[in-house]
Amino acid sequence: MTRAVLQFYKFAEFRTDLPKASDSEYRQPIQRLSRIPTWSSGPSAKIIIPGYKNLYSFSLEHRQVLQKNLGRWWPPFWRFGNWRIALPVPRSSQQQNALWLKHELDAGRAPAIYMTRCKPLNHCLIAYSYNAAPDGDLVFNVYDVNQPGKTVHVRYHAADRSFYFDKTWYYKGGLVSILKLYISLLW
Repeated sequence: MTRAVLQFYKFAEFRTDLPKASDSEYRQPIQRLSRIPTWSSGPSAKIIIPGYKNLYSFSLEHRQVLQKNLGRWWPPFWRFGNWRIALPVPRSSQQQNALWLKHELDAGRAPAIYMTRCKPLNHCLIAYSYNAAPDGDLVFNVYDVNQPGKTVHVRYHAADRSFYFDKTWYYKGGLVSILKLYISLLW
């Protein structure tokens, strides 16, 4: 789902000034979007989704057509870049990732991140804004597909160069490792 959210964010334009279409008419643009790699620059013109102001309102009325046309669910589990979760994550890389996230957001991009704590947690999020504290800490606001209507945070503590995730229904909260996602086909 994270991939699909990014594809719509980067490559689609929602147009409320155009009339709504049928499920069969929405199938083709959804399939086109789902084939565009998230790390690419995408098509020269955004793909038009008529009749809606955003993905959330569109998905409320067209859940089935989205589910059937976004692509298969299992390929992300076999992505080559997933091997990284088995390796230790040095704190220096967490500091670099915090600075990278800040830079991406400052440049107006919404980066996808891979959050792991190995066995209890392997999950993707999309960062969309942050707040900086005087002590160097950063609080990233992230979109979590498991909690679409809730504001969720990943906090970077500069003192220990570590990330911490909010308590959720699927994770007790606390220390996590953050990795870049969708850098290329392999990573």
